Amino acid sequence: MPNYDAIADKIRGCIFGSALGDAVGLATEFMSKDTAYAIYGDAPLSFDQFYIDSHRQKWIPGDFTDDTDQHMILLSTILAARPTLRLSSTEFARRLYAWSCTGLLTLRKPSLGIGATVGTVLSQPDYTSHPIATAFEMWVRGGKSAAANGAVMRVAALGCVGFWCKEEEEVVVVRNAVASARCTHADPRCVFSAVVVAVLVARMLREEAGGGGVGVNGGGGGEVSPAELTVEAFGGDDDEPGDFELPEDIRRPGNAPAADAAGSGGIFTRLANVFSSLTQKTRAQQWASIYEEFAQRLKTTRTNFPAPPSKPAPPPAPPSTTTAFPTTPDPARLAATQAVLATYLPLLAMYGAGTSDQEWEFDVATYCHKPTLATLALDDRATMGYTLKCLGVALLCHAIPATAGTTAAAPPPPHGALFRDAITAVVREGGDADTNAAVCGALVGCRVGYKELPKEWLAGLRNKAWLEERVDALIEVVIERLKTAVGDKVV
Repeated sequence: MPNYDAIADKIRGCIFGSALGDAVGLATEFMSKDTAYAIYGDAPLSFDQFYIDSHRQKWIPGDFTDDTDQHMILLSTILAARPTLRLSSTEFARRLYAWSCTGLLTLRKPSLGIGATVGTVLSQPDYTSHPIATAFEMWVRGGKSAAANGAVMRVAALGCVGFWCKEEEEVVVVRNAVASARCTHADPRCVFSAVVVAVLVARMLREEAGGGGVGVNGGGGGEVSPAELTVEAFGGDDDEPGDFELPEDIRRPGNAPAADAAGSGGIFTRLANVFSSLTQKTRAQQWASIYEEFAQRLKTTRTNFPAPPSKPAPPPAPPSTTTAFPTTPDPARLAATQAVLATYLPLLAMYGAGTSDQEWEFDVATYCHKPTLATLALDDRATMGYTLKCLGVALLCHAIPATAGTTAAAPPPPHGALFRDAITAVVREGGDADTNAAVCGALVGCRVGYKELPKEWLAGLRNKAWLEERVDALIEVVIERLKTAVGDKVV
């Protein structure tokens, strides 16, 4: 039978791991590797030691950025789709657009850090009714070259939904991941990245549900044919009407059957009480209140605007010789990730034969199959937001050996060491550090579980209770559906 406690711990580790990576990664976001090292050196990263400049001043240290905001909006959308748990593209688009206008109202948190791709797509007049078509049109207008990491950063939660399906039905996870990506990022590289991350999460969870290490019964975990990975197979916009009031709303739909609500409605009832007070104000009033508070915070936040040194000063050694990161991946995990990459590579030609640029496949081979921090060059200004680089560093972290940094004679590593070491190494590389670390955190967090996340980082994470409510709701639905699927009626 499935190990329900382990599944819940891995789901919690996945979501909180992503949020922690996002929050810690803000420390060096958009910095060069040398600048990051000059500021932080070899000292452990902590929220109370963040360098505050005009960019980091927008957030309170310990808070997550738009990466986690969008992740939770996607999670809310899939929970609202009960009982089908099928992602509605228009429902997600409406929630995403509402968030871009008002921020997270329950946290009085503005929508900050929206990337160029997402911002451009959301600003189009027909976006909320035709998100996939709008995103595709913007991609074509841009010369079919934009492949940013905004879709892969928010997808991990979708790997938790439907992971228990039979091996040949991994399409449940894949279809949701594809739909979520295409709502803002039409480029096949973005869709491919999102699918790979969601599938890896699903396969790690399926292992705890009685499957083999890389799939149920030890198989490939959802082998599909290239014909099933075309845009025609996935369809277009979903125009079913949505039912929401706030972008982060995860309440059960008003027409949910009474029997369904009775068994697991506790968390949803509590959340409904939180949201009810906010709906008494107009959106304009809510928006004005949020930004008034935000403006006041900017006036009182400590700042350190002088530019940091551009290079680390001696005697500390440069980061290339001080970053402790394993160079030899775990063979089994490397093989598992390469199998997923090979299975879903046909997504690069999802718009038809001849649309897959050979350069894209070369980038997958370079950045994803056997990535290293050196080859990824995460702080390169021209490519720091490239989705395949983000995917590559996440796969690198996913394949870290469990005994990294230890020897046979050494004592067991300290609590949270594997997660802390992986995220620290990625964040010290600079570049789009919060997004890179968010995706790494999702995969490594799912691998080690919530119980093995660094306690000091969890203690400093802002809005932890808000995240906990949403994760609890996800676990509640997943375990309920999983028990039904395996015929386990024991509570």
